[in-house]
Amino acid sequence: MKRKAICLLSTALLMQSCALHEKTLTIDAQRKNLAKNTKGRGFGPQSPRDIDQKSGSNTIYFSDAPSVEKMNLCNIHFHKGAEHKGGEFNTYIGDGDGHGYGSGYKYSGLLTAQESKPFSRAICPSKHGGLSAGDTIEVHYVYSTNQLNQVHRLVRV
Repeated sequence: MKRKAICLLSTALLMQSCALHEKTLTIDAQRKNLAKNTKGRGFGPQSPRDIDQKSGSNTIYFSDAPSVEKMNLCNIHFHKGAEHKGGEFNTYIGDGDGHGYGSGYKYSGLLTAQESKPFSRAICPSKHGGLSAGDTIEVHYVYSTNQLNQVHRLVRV
C-alpha cells in the first residue's frame, strides 16, 4: 500500500512539474518574441510596469494629449487584475495562461468581512473563470484623436 501511495504521489508531482514547465516555456517564448519584435525600436511591453518607480529610460518625448473633450471615446473595457504594480495594488497574481488571463496585480490591503463575502451567484462566468469577492477589476476608458463614426465598446473578462 505504501508503495502505491508513493507512486501516485510521485506521478502527481511529475504531472504538476510538467504543467509548470510547459507554462514557463510559453511565457519564455512570448518574452523572446517580444524582445525580437521590438529590438532597436525604442519600446517594450506596456505592462506589467511598476508605476511606483519614478525613474525610467525612455528618451522619447511625447506631447500632452488634447483635452478629453477634443477626443473620441472609442473603447471601454475591463479586466481582472491590474496591469501595473503600484500603490495598494502590488500583490502579483501570476504569469497567466499565455493568452492574457490570470496575470497582473491585485489589491494588497485588508478587506472587511462584507467585502470578502462570496457572491450568491456566478459573476461574469466564462471559460477563463468568473469574478470572486476580493478580485481586482481594472477599467479602461480609451480615447482617441482619430475621427470615428461609431463608438465601439468591448467588454472582456
